[in-house]
Amino acid sequence: MSKPNILLIVIDSFKSDKCFGKNKTSITPNIDFLMKNGTGFPQTISSAAVSAVAMSSVFTGLFPFRTGMSTDKFQKLDSNITTYVKILKNHGYNTFATAPSITKDFGLTNDFQNSDSTYENSVSLFDGLGNKIIQTLSSISTQTPWFFYIHIFDLHSPIIVPKNFSAAKFGKSKYEKMVSAIDYWIGEILKNIDLENTLVVLTADHGDYIPVIELDNETIDLEASDGQAKIDYIMWK
Repeated sequence: MSKPNILLIVIDSFKSDKCFGKNKTSITPNIDFLMKNGTGFPQTISSAAVSAVAMSSVFTGLFPFRTGMSTDKFQKLDSNITTYVKILKNHGYNTFATAPSITKDFGLTNDFQNSDSTYENSVSLFDGLGNKIIQTLSSISTQTPWFFYIHIFDLHSPIIVPKNFSAAKFGKSKYEKMVSAIDYWIGEILKNIDLENTLVVLTADHGDYIPVIELDNETIDLEASDGQAKIDYIMWK
């Protein structure tokens, strides 16, 4: 039997209760498809509330203090530590990544072979990143078996919801509307892989606090307005 391809999709700041359950108001047919046809782990706990530190645990299976990283010491991942990526490479896998530049800053993309493994943190799926991911999938389709790590940053503050997903039906908050928008791209990604020979892993690095409160059947939304979010986006970019 041939080795399966492995697709790891990490949605940054993705809360579990916005993926399923009574608190979910997003429209997510593609995430629902993966959950219905796969295995869910509803009690998964992140090792840290910081992306780079949490991902060091994802790639090693170790607590952050074992990887040389922590939330108060922003050091790079110890290059002498064995990662799952290195193990896969040693077993014949081609390794690729499309991840925000913060992962490179902390040494998390050193074991991926594509030179364009990172993108600017401020780039969205709807700014061309989604198309870049599809193009990468097309280019590696014959380089089996492959491991492809995709890290989506669209839920990270400041959130700018695409106009096509700004209607109330896509969620009660900007956060939930963006979950609906991300789900669209997950569907596009799934269309471009062989599901019969690909292990798809969908997870988060950590959750996030959403400043939206339900009180007496009313919603109090303390999220940044679109104007403020755009200002934050420009300053960050």
